[in-house]
Amino acid sequence: SSSSVEGQPGSFFGEPAMAASPRSLPHLHLHCYPRSIPNIGLTSFRRDLFRGGRVCGFQSGFPCHHLLPDGQEDRSAPSPQKISALCSILGHRKWNSSVEDALREFGIGLYPALVANVLWLLPDAKQCLRFYVWALQQEGCRHNFRAKEAVFRFWGHEKLCRAFLLLLDDMQRRQSGVMSSSGLTILIKGYGWAGMVDKAVEAVLQYESSGFHLASYHLNCLLSVMIKEKNYEYFDSVFEEMKRRGTCLDAVTYSLQVLSLCHQGRIDEAREVQSAMSKQGIPLNSSQYNMLLDGLCKSGRPDDAIQLLHEMEERGCQTNVISYNTVINGLCNFRRWNEAFGLLHEMKSKDHAPNVRTFTTLMHGLCIAKEFAQAKNLLTSMADDGYSPNTVTYNVLIQGLCDDDLVEDACQILDKMVAAGVSRDTGTYKPFLTYWGRRKDVDKALEVLQEIKAFSVPCKTCYWIVLRGFCEQRRITEAEQIFEEMLTAGWVPNEKDFRAFCGCLLLAGKLEKLYKFEEDMMKRGYNLPGKRG
Repeated sequence: SSSSVEGQPGSFFGEPAMAASPRSLPHLHLHCYPRSIPNIGLTSFRRDLFRGGRVCGFQSGFPCHHLLPDGQEDRSAPSPQKISALCSILGHRKWNSSVEDALREFGIGLYPALVANVLWLLPDAKQCLRFYVWALQQEGCRHNFRAKEAVFRFWGHEKLCRAFLLLLDDMQRRQSGVMSSSGLTILIKGYGWAGMVDKAVEAVLQYESSGFHLASYHLNCLLSVMIKEKNYEYFDSVFEEMKRRGTCLDAVTYSLQVLSLCHQGRIDEAREVQSAMSKQGIPLNSSQYNMLLDGLCKSGRPDDAIQLLHEMEERGCQTNVISYNTVINGLCNFRRWNEAFGLLHEMKSKDHAPNVRTFTTLMHGLCIAKEFAQAKNLLTSMADDGYSPNTVTYNVLIQGLCDDDLVEDACQILDKMVAAGVSRDTGTYKPFLTYWGRRKDVDKALEVLQEIKAFSVPCKTCYWIVLRGFCEQRRITEAEQIFEEMLTAGWVPNEKDFRAFCGCLLLAGKLEKLYKFEEDMMKRGYNLPGKRG
C-alpha cells in the first residue's frame, strides 16, 4: 500500500529543505532527519521508527539501510584540498571517459562526507547526478542523507527522483540489478536525467539477461533518453533491433522515430514514417504534426511548414496554439516579420487564442530586426489584450535594448517589470552587466552584480565580466575579492579566469603575490595553465 510523504515539499524525505542556496557551502549541517519512506513503486514499505537518525526495520526483501548524521557516519571532516581537487576535475569538462579516468587517478579513497561536500558545490545538475551515480559504484562508498539532499535540490521536481536514489542504494546493497518492471522504468528515466545512455542500456540488457520480458514501454523510455541526449546512431540501432525482434511498434514508438528524424534534419524520411503510420491505421494527432512543423522550420523550410499547417485541417487534424507558435518562430528566425504577424491575426480569427509564448517569440524577432518601437508597442498591446508578460518576455526586450546600447530604454522596461510585480532573475540583469563591461565601467558592473546577489546566485559569466574589468584596471584587491567570491559560490575557474588574474598580478609587478596565489591554488587542487615566467 502506498504511503504519502509527510512534511513540506522540497526535501528528500519530505522534511523542509535546508534554507540555503543551491551552492551553499558544504560545512552547513542538516538538522532534518527522515520521518517517512516514500513508496518507490517496487514493494510496499511500512512506516518505520527513526532513532538518532537511523532507519529501522524495512520490510523483508529490502535490507535495513542506516542513514546516520554526518558526525556519526564519518568523524573526520574532509580537507578543503580534497574537496577543491575533486571540484576541479568535475568542473572543467563534460562527463566522459577522461573524467572517470581523472577521478580514478585521484588517488584518495571516497567516503560519504567527502562526496556529500563535493555534491553540494557542483553547480551543474547533470554533473551532480552523474558523480552521485559514479561514486556509489566505487568500493566502500555509500551515500549519506546530505548527499541525497544535494542531488534532490536539482532533481526534486521529478516525481521519481526519490525512487531512483533509493533504488540505486538498494541495488548497491544487494549487488544485483533491478528485479521488477517498474524498477527498470525508474532506472531508465533516472539515468536519462543524468545523460548516462550507456548505463540505461546496460540496465535494460541486464534485466533481459535475468529472464524478464522487456515491454514496449521500457524500450520507448530508452528511445526517449537517446533523443534527449542526441544519440541518434544509438537510437537507430535500437529501433532496428526492435523491428528485427518483432516488437510491437505503437504510436509512441513511431512518434519518437519522427522526432529523431526531425532533429537530424531528415524531414522527408519523417514524412514517409507518418505516411506509413496512416497506412497502418495509426491516427496522427497534432503533436506528431507539430514535430514535423518544427523540423521543417529548423531545416530552413518555413514555406513547407506554412503549407503543412494549412493542410492539417484538411487531413482531419486540428491545429492548436503550439502549431502556430512553431511556425511563427520559424518565420521570425528568417526575419519574415509580416508573415509572422499575419499568422498571429489568423490565429485570432480561428479562435486559437495566442499565449504569452506567442508574443515573446514575436518580441524576440522584432528585437533581432531592431524594431524596438514596435516591440514596445507589442508589450503594451499584450496588457491591453489581457495577457500578462512574464519574466522571459521582459528579459528578451531588455536584452535587445542593451545589445543596441539603449540602456536607458532598458532601465525603463525594468522599472515597468518591477511595477508589474514580475519576478526577476539573473537573465534580467545580465544584459546590463554585459553593457557596462563593454563600456569598461567596472564600478557600474559591480553594482549590477551586487543587485543580482541580493536575490540569486550570479552565473559564472557575471563574475567573469567584473573580474576582467578589475584585472584590466589593475585593481588587484577588488579582483582578489571577486575571484574568492567566485570560488565560494561554487564556480570552478577555467584557464581564462586564471590567466586574467595571474596576468593582472604580473603586469602590476606583484610577483610575490602571484607566487603565493599559485601556491594557494595548487594546494586547493587546481592545475594552473602554463608555467611561471
